[in-house]
Amino acid sequence: MMIDFNLIYEKAKLVLISPNKFFKKYKKEKGLKEAFVYFAVLSFISVILGIIGHYLFSPYYSYLVKSIFKINYTARNMPLNLLVITYLIGWVLALITGFISAGFLHIYLLIFGGKAKYEDTYRLYSYSLTPVFLVKWVPVIGRFVTLWEIALLIIGTQKIHKMSRNKAILIYVIPLLLILLLIVIIFLTVIPLVKTQLVNSVYTK
Repeated sequence: MMIDFNLIYEKAKLVLISPNKFFKKYKKEKGLKEAFVYFAVLSFISVILGIIGHYLFSPYYSYLVKSIFKINYTARNMPLNLLVITYLIGWVLALITGFISAGFLHIYLLIFGGKAKYEDTYRLYSYSLTPVFLVKWVPVIGRFVTLWEIALLIIGTQKIHKMSRNKAILIYVIPLLLILLLIVIIFLTVIPLVKTQLVNSVYTK
């Protein structure tokens, strides 16, 4: 199977720069093949970037742990062969679970009046992950890339599932706010316990 890398590049550029134009142009794309190939290629690029980022930003993660938990901690780099194997296994699992995740998204959208087929939702899911694949590995910026993904999902849902903008916003933003609330609760309750355990483990060595 020949992969059109130029087409993948053009799609990625368009979905990041002009998502309205992208989803309008590709909403009538047929089947799963093109979206799956796009997903596979960009997620593999994400693997490469993740491996590079692991070695580049280890000092950053050490600093982050020190800042949050106020302990002396230095991140240890995983051996390259083990790191590559781990990322590749994750890549294969992502290719499989992508169909499942798109299925859950499809059911969720149908509950709220979505009008497209599963293959349309799979394309929506795959293309909306573009910033996650390309930017997630970057410290700080990568922490906010989920918001970019949600923005793409909102735009794509309007075009593909023929929903109003307000409705598309609400069905994504409300769950996000609930998740953020849960994270805050966990942060306030669990982090102090983890900090205590880490401090104890450091001083008992």
